Amino acid sequence: ADFFDPFTGEGIYAALRGGELLAPFVLAALGAATQRESHAALAAYDRARRRTFGGKWVVEHLVGLAVGSPLLMDHATSALAAQPAMADLLVGVAGDFIPPRNVLSLSFLSRLIFPALPGPAVPLKPEG
Repeated sequence: ADFFDPFTGEGIYAALRGGELLAPFVLAALGAATQRESHAALAAYDRARRRTFGGKWVVEHLVGLAVGSPLLMDHATSALAAQPAMADLLVGVAGDFIPPRNVLSLSFLSRLIFPALPGPAVPLKPEG
């Protein structure tokens, strides 16, 4: 179970994707011959879940920090208003159609923190 801040629109996608991810691990745990094998199957699910949702959780925490600090929020909204492609990427991550790594990259974060720095354009399409 998780808590999802409604700010990022989480809930249904995470529940459906989480259930889809969980199904084979539950079957393995239920079919295990020993308690050790059952625990191993569920531990594997935990790792898969962190791999699947971990980047998004980091983004959610960063958004939560910004929302909780007027100074950070003012800076972030100004930077994103000046760089609409970056704002589009962040919305794409929140909507689960762009991988979180695109906004957790050094390029994106440095342009968010220091918007006046020259740098490469931030891609609108998901990377790899």
